[in-house]
Amino acid sequence: MDKPRSASATLIRLYCGSANPNTGRHAARRMAAALLIAIGGGMLAFLAIRILAAVPSEQNIRPPTWLWCAPFIILLSAIAWLPWKWPRFWDWIGFPVSAGLALLIIAAYGMRLHTLSPIANNISAYVQFMAVIAAFYCVCSNLRINLRCRPTPANNILLLLVAAAMANVIGTCGATMLLIGPFLNMNRRHLSPMHIFFFVAVVANIGGLLTPLGDPPLMAGYLYGVPFWWMLMHAWPMWCVSMGFLLSIFYWLQRRNIENADLPPPSPGPAVVEIENFWLLVPLAFCITALFLPAPLRVGILTAVAVGVAILFRRTGLVGLGAHHSEALPAIGYGPLREMASLFLGLFITMTPVLAMIGHLPPAARRIIGTPAEYFLAVGAASSALDNTPTYIAGLQLKVAASEHVRRPSRPLVMPSKRITALAAHPDSTPYLLGIAMGAVMFGAMTWIGNGPNLLVEMIARRQGIEPPSFGGYVFRYSIPILLPLMAVMAGWLWLLGG
Repeated sequence: MDKPRSASATLIRLYCGSANPNTGRHAARRMAAALLIAIGGGMLAFLAIRILAAVPSEQNIRPPTWLWCAPFIILLSAIAWLPWKWPRFWDWIGFPVSAGLALLIIAAYGMRLHTLSPIANNISAYVQFMAVIAAFYCVCSNLRINLRCRPTPANNILLLLVAAAMANVIGTCGATMLLIGPFLNMNRRHLSPMHIFFFVAVVANIGGLLTPLGDPPLMAGYLYGVPFWWMLMHAWPMWCVSMGFLLSIFYWLQRRNIENADLPPPSPGPAVVEIENFWLLVPLAFCITALFLPAPLRVGILTAVAVGVAILFRRTGLVGLGAHHSEALPAIGYGPLREMASLFLGLFITMTPVLAMIGHLPPAARRIIGTPAEYFLAVGAASSALDNTPTYIAGLQLKVAASEHVRRPSRPLVMPSKRITALAAHPDSTPYLLGIAMGAVMFGAMTWIGNGPNLLVEMIARRQGIEPPSFGGYVFRYSIPILLPLMAVMAGWLWLLGG
């Protein structure tokens, strides 16, 4: 690829790169065949899972006991400890541990409860989840933004704020993959675990609070009947307060970090932003559009985009973040995506009995959750350890069942649901829906496994020789002292809104 010529300050260069001379008609046919196989295979696999989930199971089956949650707890403990204590050992044993615990739960459901429907439902959710993650990972990791500017606190805050706003358009995963490279490159002289934490909190989680495109639980709410602009209309004050709170703390810590590091000042020069492979905005638009389509078609399109981009950029050797600059961090490849896919497959399957136990809580336990702040804290606590989409849906179901404004609350929710639309239109229900949505999105930043992009950032940092916070360090050094006060403020705000 020809290196672009230098230009004046704040220049945006848009170029695609030269064509690969080895790519001809034969390669185009093979790519077309791979795309067709990916589309057909993804859609058939998704339909097979849905058919399996629809098979009726035995009536009045016993719910799983709390002992069935042990595989999920073991897997969480392994993720929390082994990658930081013995990283090479974890690279070798991570997938066998995840797959073994998942097979244990599948065998238990088949032999003891004589049903695989809950497993199939969670695998279906996993396929949809990974299709979104893979598509945005492949597109945004190759639609690279190479940023050359001074790593001042003001520049860092501007980058994080722009990334948080972009998360509402291309999703938290897309914004993470698009801007994690520029953020790490800009701060490479004095990177610390603090930088990783604030990027995860601001960009990978709380930034995507305003639209259904921002985070999967909000997209689920839109599909169930919450209007598209509902969150933007009601949650923008919370978003602004959260951004102001986190970025103010980051500004202060960043100034201390630079002063204590005693580094030579970076060479002065104009700020330059280079955008490579600008044509990837077309498949990115396909990814965003696919989020509004029915599930089988959505999975097929997202899988096709992921496979097509991965094949193309594997051939041209442009996989990575800023790989052609000598001063940039090394290429990351697709290793973090593969590692995340294996871990989350185990998490989605082993959390099946945990979700079932939550669904079988006695009425007395359910009545404890009554105010918007309680919905916020309950859904948030579950979302910090479980996938936030099913916990968001569980919170919606619980609110529908307790609502005085919706008739026949015992029926299960469907897509779309007139009852959810009625709740969203009723002013008295606004604080409750806000609490459920904010808990699902914001508490994803509390742990490494609270949201999919969190682990992506952690894996990318580790593979590039950057030391991210450990699982315990993330929670006790950053989440509790920084995020917990913010969550307390949000809970008090929702309590006041609820009257």
